[in-house]
Amino acid sequence: MSPRTRDPLGISARTGQAVVALLICFFLAWDTRAVATDQAPLPTDSTLEPASNLHTWLRPEDGKVDLLPLAAWFAHEKKGPLTALVALIGGVLVGDPLVGARLPGVLTHGTTLTLVGTMAARLAGGWSAGVLAVALAGVTPGSFAWHRMDVHDAVLSAPLLGILWLLVWPPRRARGAVMLGALVGLAMLLKVGVALFLVAPGAVYILERANRPGGRRGLLLTAMAAALILLPW
Repeated sequence: MSPRTRDPLGISARTGQAVVALLICFFLAWDTRAVATDQAPLPTDSTLEPASNLHTWLRPEDGKVDLLPLAAWFAHEKKGPLTALVALIGGVLVGDPLVGARLPGVLTHGTTLTLVGTMAARLAGGWSAGVLAVALAGVTPGSFAWHRMDVHDAVLSAPLLGILWLLVWPPRRARGAVMLGALVGLAMLLKVGVALFLVAPGAVYILERANRPGGRRGLLLTAMAAALILLPW
């Protein structure tokens, strides 16, 4: 969005950004309250068990770390091993496995709303669109429900939006192409199913970039960065 672009509703950039920030703080506070007060495990929980197994193997009772079960878990974790590590770190930091597994989703929710507001403002040419987008995204039932639960999907929205940002506004330098590949690789380590959301926009991006000068080099760098991250898994 150009600094000279006039907002459709006459909202200044500073005012729009302030309202977006207040909305995000409200939604984060509401999420945190829900996570702190709702201590009941749910049938949909998917990160507690792998995080618990990871904790057991990293800190065994006899003090001897056995790498064989750890390597086996890493190789055979179907959904994505990185989410369990994030949940484990959260549990260690807050001293509660369930709350620690759910807080990363809350932080992801805040990051996602920030990206939604910024992208909407940039696409529509004014921060009134950013305010409206954050307000709507913040009250979407599926969004605020999943971000309060310890499921693999809770931490996907922010990296997915980051990838889409780079697809809509392609990086011009090599480090941007590498960043795109790294985001794709990390997102797939969080949950491999994220690839389903990237098939259509990824195909459009590849077809569009392949015919541009230097585009194929950027695509190769992106693919190599993603492959290097995913190769150990």
